Amino acid sequence: MVITNNLISLLIVVMLLLQQSSASCAEWKQLETTCSSYCFKVLRPVLDHTKALQGQVNDSKHQTESLTKLEDPEKLTQERADVYFKRLEQKLEELRKMIVKQHGDFSGKFQSIERELEKIDELEKKLDQILDNLKQKLDSMAKVENIKQLQDRLNIFEKKFDQKLENIGKSTETTLQKHVAGLTAKLNDLLKVNEVRKKTVRKPFQKIGSKYYYIERTERVNWFVAAHKCLQFGGHLASIQSSSEVSELNTHLPNGDFWIDINDLGTEGVYLSATTGFPASYFNWNKREPNNLNKSEHCVIHSKNYQMNDDVCNKTKMFICEFESVNENIK
Repeated sequence: MVITNNLISLLIVVMLLLQQSSASCAEWKQLETTCSSYCFKVLRPVLDHTKALQGQVNDSKHQTESLTKLEDPEKLTQERADVYFKRLEQKLEELRKMIVKQHGDFSGKFQSIERELEKIDELEKKLDQILDNLKQKLDSMAKVENIKQLQDRLNIFEKKFDQKLENIGKSTETTLQKHVAGLTAKLNDLLKVNEVRKKTVRKPFQKIGSKYYYIERTERVNWFVAAHKCLQFGGHLASIQSSSEVSELNTHLPNGDFWIDINDLGTEGVYLSATTGFPASYFNWNKREPNNLNKSEHCVIHSKNYQMNDDVCNKTKMFICEFESVNENIK
């Protein structure tokens, strides 16, 4: 019975102590003194559990206070805004102090700018003086150059211009007259050549393929005489242009060598057509030809047996003439 009363008294004391605060070491000793050793050992786990529950209650109070602050967002925003504006005022104060500290440098810069502006004002004054001088000179020139003087100058210029036009006209007329005279002379030369051709001995040209030829089968002359005789006949030495022309011409040629218009009399190895004066467009060389034997072969012959060959121009051979157009001497 006594033990039960002691336990009840001890529980009442413990509850009162837990309501005020958590138990300390001294309070544990007091309990141990109040209660017997056995009693204390039995209640110690209960007391520890009760202490843990009291700690949880205290934590719940702190969380409740935090939630209360969150439930009042206007108050929280106001507190943060107060902190922000306080920091902003501090920054502005620091900036103001820095500007006050550097005020002397700005003053120096303002002074240099004022000096530059003064220089600009001086330049403007000088420009005004120059413009005034120019205006005075123009006024003086206007007084001297009156309307009559300007008219005289225009008349002089007009006369010079007319004279130049006249000279250009005369020069152009002279040039045209020279061209007309040159063309007239060339036309007269052509007429004379035509008259000479009419008086020359004509040979009967025959159509072979698409061209007209005269084949000299009996008389043998050198290359130069052959070229001259073809001119007298109203044509020129044959100018072969293709293999088809060769095939058609060979059907009418007897055996032997015939002079044609190709030669390299001007430059060795450069074979030109005496008809056109340009490089020949077709060659049908025999094997190992042209060889310029003894460095003396500069005129070209054609043979139906061995095609083209270079030979000595002064050798006498037959020749082939070619005619450009149809006339009464063509069969």
